[in-house]
Amino acid sequence: MNSTYRATSTVLFLSSFVFLAACGGVSTSVPGAPDASPNEAAHADSRDGAGTQNPDSPPGDATRPRAGSIAIHLEATTAPFTHHDAWASQTHSDQRIGVRSLSLGSSANDPSPWVVFDLGTKTVDAGLNDGDDTLVATVPSSSVKPGRYAYARVGVAYVRYAVAATVHVAGLALTGTFHNLEVLSNDTVIGGQTYASGDYSFAFVVGSQTYGPVVGTSAPLPESAGLGIALSLQGGEATYGFPVSLDVPAVSASVDLTMLANTSEDFRWMDENEPGYATGVFDVAPPSSYEPVKQFGANSLTLSVAVKP
Repeated sequence: MNSTYRATSTVLFLSSFVFLAACGGVSTSVPGAPDASPNEAAHADSRDGAGTQNPDSPPGDATRPRAGSIAIHLEATTAPFTHHDAWASQTHSDQRIGVRSLSLGSSANDPSPWVVFDLGTKTVDAGLNDGDDTLVATVPSSSVKPGRYAYARVGVAYVRYAVAATVHVAGLALTGTFHNLEVLSNDTVIGGQTYASGDYSFAFVVGSQTYGPVVGTSAPLPESAGLGIALSLQGGEATYGFPVSLDVPAVSASVDLTMLANTSEDFRWMDENEPGYATGVFDVAPPSSYEPVKQFGANSLTLSVAVKP
């Protein structure tokens, strides 16, 4: 979304907006592109199909939580959060993440962590909007490895988000919504197509008009993955790693294991002093200027465990 995007997306993006100024609107499309449009971004990967799992039918040994099972949830909140930087920010209007796995260890370097679940190249599309609660997996309680855990890793395939933005082109300042999809892990299947880490697609929506998608490769990872969160990419597989203080009991009853993501003001960027730019507004001026995005995704991640009565 910063210098890498500028080099790869200039011609298509600029031509779209030049047509907008001259002709009153244009919609560009790329066959087989990962779709960043608002309809697709809302719940695209919740559908059944190759490479994705419907959250209503999570993977594991059961399609619903039942006696003697572990239900792994991803919940989201936009409760007030204290940030420790001076970047501009806003809370997304929509944000979703593709979840692949969860493991727990005694430390970040634990050589044999407990792999709570691992979907391989499949994903579960989980919402990161306030109040979202996605059941991402159900596994038998017999797989529980009781003990105290200090570090967690969540495998992620992609992040989608939509934020307010102003695009500057041909002397116009157009206010609308910027929709972006960034693929984080290799072998990510979206809409029947397979994408690699670094693939991206973004579009800009003004009223009822969608301009894009603009697609490319080698998108940079955000500078910050949130407070205490490390976003790492190894062998084409992306994970969020973060410290936890979690005691997992030895039980045969049903257990809820809940990941809670705080996403308040989680889209963060560095304001630039360019003509027509406004403080606190995410400004885009193709082909030469994109305000650098510093963070997207969760501010923080916590884990809790609860034994059901």
